[in-house]
Amino acid sequence: MIATGGLSHFPGLSLGRVGTSDTAFDRRLVGLMEAGDHEPLCALTIKDLDESGSHEFLNWMVLIGAVSPARARVRFFGEMGRIDLAALEWALA
Repeated sequence: MIATGGLSHFPGLSLGRVGTSDTAFDRRLVGLMEAGDHEPLCALTIKDLDESGSHEFLNWMVLIGAVSPARARVRFFGEMGRIDLAALEWALA
């Protein structure tokens, strides 16, 4: 299974942050997926995701539920300034 997608960005959710991303938060999410440490990801609230601009991470959570407890292999992580992108791969036996 492969997941790709945007991580943090602020498309009108918070006008003061439009055009920015929260790279530290995104790296934390990717690191947890890479470690297979899904409990902290499941503990994230809608408020956490909204404040970090990571509202699209809800889509990733569906995939994490399907692949858990597998660890992700990071294929790509890119800081694009206004959005961070990642491509992760889960090998399932």
